[in-house]
Amino acid sequence: RGLSEISTSQTGSKSGQKFFVTADGRYFMKTITKSESKFFRKVLQQYYDHVKSSKNTLLCRFFGLHRIQPGNLHLLVMSNIFDTDRIIHQRYDLKGSTV
Repeated sequence: RGLSEISTSQTGSKSGQKFFVTADGRYFMKTITKSESKFFRKVLQQYYDHVKSSKNTLLCRFFGLHRIQPGNLHLLVMSNIFDTDRIIHQRYDLKGSTV
């Protein structure tokens, strides 16, 4: 029982990508497109430098980017930001938001 799939009704995903969470709730995985994978590889060094120099950053921690074959599936592994002892009063979906 290592992984559980999260339904798109729970995530609000319109992309058709699949979401998974580990049994202990600490890690979250998402399938991503090839172009998203290219983007993450492009910004990886800047992301790494920022996280390393900013220990208290609020950015999500990414732990892996994998390509699984056959099927050419791209999988992003990250920390589950909702795995916390703190009470979450409000959640915001910032996808596509502009300032």
